[in-house]
Amino acid sequence: MTVPARTLVAALLATLVLVACNGAASSGTPSGTPKPHTTASVMEPIGSPSPTASPIAEAPLPTPDLGPATATFDIEGDPDVAGEVTFSSIRCGEPSFDNTIIDMYGKTGGGRPIRIIFMRTSNVVDLYAEYGRIKLTVSAGSGMDYTYRTFVGDEVYGFDAFGGGTADYVLTEQIPDKPGKIGKVGKVEGDVHCNNQSVPGTSTIALSGTLPGGLKGRLSPVSVQCFGSAGDRAVSIIGLAQGDRPYLVTMRLAADGFTIEIAPRAGASTTYRGNGGVTLSSSGATVGGDGSPAGASAPVLHLAGNATCAIPFSP
Repeated sequence: MTVPARTLVAALLATLVLVACNGAASSGTPSGTPKPHTTASVMEPIGSPSPTASPIAEAPLPTPDLGPATATFDIEGDPDVAGEVTFSSIRCGEPSFDNTIIDMYGKTGGGRPIRIIFMRTSNVVDLYAEYGRIKLTVSAGSGMDYTYRTFVGDEVYGFDAFGGGTADYVLTEQIPDKPGKIGKVGKVEGDVHCNNQSVPGTSTIALSGTLPGGLKGRLSPVSVQCFGSAGDRAVSIIGLAQGDRPYLVTMRLAADGFTIEIAPRAGASTTYRGNGGVTLSSSGATVGGDGSPAGASAPVLHLAGNATCAIPFSP
């Protein structure tokens, strides 16, 4: 019997479809034997690349303890002002109305109270160094009997408000002053090393209330220092605050409360006091309280925030 041609074509097409759906015909590989793969299957482990060496985690080196700020000064001049200065206080990075200063207090060889300030000046020595300026004030007495003489110079070498500087200069008296019987300062030789005071500390403390010139907000720049030891600790904060003009704010925080002095560049300052509201820690203080000036019937100032000292309290 002769099969029609179109029937043969249909049968051939059906066979081709069946092969395409089921794969090529068996190659004769025994049943149950896996075929080799040109790529790894999801059931077979893939070889891991050689591990990349990672850097060994190293703990940060502790900040070296350089000790407190130090200063050495020798003055040539009249007997009551001459000789080596004995310092009672050195504060680096202290904000002021003009720039950040190094502020030092002590006594002359003759026992006169003395204050020495290092500050920036615009006199450029070369591309890499800048002169600083020195201001030295010797005083005597108090109240109506207070007298003083101020001497200045423009040669403080290598000045850095958080590093130090060196003075070697004949000073010039700044007039007017009220000299009384205070002697004249001639040449000074000295240097300052800030050491641990190379950082200013931090403060989030904000002021608000009925304050001079509408002053409010945080201090910037600011210096925060811890003073005293166990049983007699206080946090000292100095910074600039903004109102209708800049104001210099000096703050003392202690376990029994706080004292704040707010001063304009010119004119009288105002002092506020608050009882309690201060919590001291090993490295600073937290404050949240109200204060008022002497004689005020109600609080007019509010403080809130935290302060961290440049150097923690001594044990």
